[in-house]
Amino acid sequence: MTPVAVSFYVLSETKAQGLLGFVCSLTQTVIEKSDLALIILSDDSAQLSQIDDALWDFEATSFIPHQIIDDRETSENSHANTATTSKNLLPRVLLSQALPNGFLGAVINLTPKALILNSETSLQNSASQNSNPSRILELVLPDDQSTVLGRQKYQSYQQQGCKLQHFKV
Repeated sequence: MTPVAVSFYVLSETKAQGLLGFVCSLTQTVIEKSDLALIILSDDSAQLSQIDDALWDFEATSFIPHQIIDDRETSENSHANTATTSKNLLPRVLLSQALPNGFLGAVINLTPKALILNSETSLQNSASQNSNPSRILELVLPDDQSTVLGRQKYQSYQQQGCKLQHFKV
């Protein structure tokens, strides 16, 4: 099994102030440089709504097709790795509070916890929902709480055998 690539983006004060813009830029980079479907994961529905608005207004010359999906759609969707369901065609970028079953794409994880990945040695939990994304992107803001959470996530991914890297932006 290939280890999951996890990238930590340690944001400067300036980047953190423009967090929505950074999420939009990161989203655009992922869809331009890969064929992966992308989930922006947040446990805060207000934040997802703000990201939704920001993606619509991000750049006047480009468009990032996206859709907010709810818990019913994520639990029903067992083949989200291609961002399609049997009922309809979803865009490559999805915003959700839960990771869809069977998701194999990239995840921008804005939740306070690391994702628990499937492996022979790890226990299943409701957060992973039998999903193993191929890439996880974590954002660390320049404050004490975010730094502590980032370190906890880093340790969790390290224990799960992920390929870790970090970038200061």
